[in-house]
Amino acid sequence: MTEAERRYRKEKQKRIYINLTIADYDRWCAYASLKQLPLSTMIRAEVESGIAEMEDSFDTSVTDIYEYQNSLKKV
Repeated sequence: MTEAERRYRKEKQKRIYINLTIADYDRWCAYASLKQLPLSTMIRAEVESGIAEMEDSFDTSVTDIYEYQNSLKKV
């Protein structure tokens, strides 16, 4: 890995880990296979779909919704 690649990963990417039961993992992999996607791509696509649906129904960004909810907690 070059220095530029290492710096890009450090500054532009985040890594998450999801703990799944074996049954859930098998189920999620089967779903990803049906969509002919790698599991990670399928997860990103489904999350993005959920976010887009929320933003459409509230007509605002999910970040703004989150900040608004947090402001209500402070009161």
